[in-house]
Amino acid sequence: ITNGDYSNGSTGWTLNAGATGSSGTGPSDDISGGGNYMYYETSGLSAGTPNITLSSLCLDVSALASPALTFYNHMFGASMGTLEVLVNGTSV
Repeated sequence: ITNGDYSNGSTGWTLNAGATGSSGTGPSDDISGGGNYMYYETSGLSAGTPNITLSSLCLDVSALASPALTFYNHMFGASMGTLEVLVNGTSV
């Protein structure tokens, strides 16, 4: 992930390398052990905080024989919710 690969706006997502600022939650580094990753600080949010969203640009995958989305996720902490991936508004 580089700064040009995402749109953060005021959504609360943070591009980071190394550990997050919270203890007992986020990863200590990205999966490769030296790159960047995106995280959303959920410590202190109330239960039921809706739809913390990270969106990508629209990608044309029509020329690909077997398109796939792959990623690593780290969901640890008392206030962590669920993960849902939507493609064109459909849960996949």
